[in-house]
Amino acid sequence: MIMRAIMCLLAALALVPVVVAPAFADARIGLSRDGVTFAPTLSSTLFDPDLRWVPGDSRTATFYVRNQADEPATLSVDVVGTHIDSLLETGYLTISVRGGGGRWRETSATGTHRLVSEIGVGTGDSARIDVSVAFAPEATNPSQTQNLALAFRILLSQDVEAAVAPDRDGLLPDTGAPASWSFIIGLTLVGAGTILVHKRREEAGTDVQS
Repeated sequence: MIMRAIMCLLAALALVPVVVAPAFADARIGLSRDGVTFAPTLSSTLFDPDLRWVPGDSRTATFYVRNQADEPATLSVDVVGTHIDSLLETGYLTISVRGGGGRWRETSATGTHRLVSEIGVGTGDSARIDVSVAFAPEATNPSQTQNLALAFRILLSQDVEAAVAPDRDGLLPDTGAPASWSFIIGLTLVGAGTILVHKRREEAGTDVQS
């Protein structure tokens, strides 16, 4: 049995929208915002690029991952914090994810964290992924205008009965262990917004930049 892993890296919540082409398309995985129309990349951002984020804000968005391969698979989702470590370090940002209607798991720490772990996705089936981003009400000046460029790594794993020739991208020679095949099939902007953390002027009922 060879573990074939299909990975998709989704850049999310960038301060400035950027168009990024897929590394290469892979017919075994599909992505969708509405759960109806699937493509190798997402066609729209998770959040409205014109949104103004202020302390206390919490917003949720959804996308879908479809297993388009010939075998059942398991789906995992990692939050990759490489580009937002400085914002996470403030302690004011919380990222929560749930898959397939399961329980929410969250992180507010730097680094990479698995928030959805190995949920089953049958051949031709899709899994719903919900993402929530929250800013703490007490967020203050140190987090103002921080760049929020969160990435999600989508890992679709399948057990495939096959004999595989040596390949520099996947085979682990001389280990006696199954090879791990990894395919970067997309790098897509799936979220955007003006990440300007403002203090809330409660007495005036308006938000102003600190």
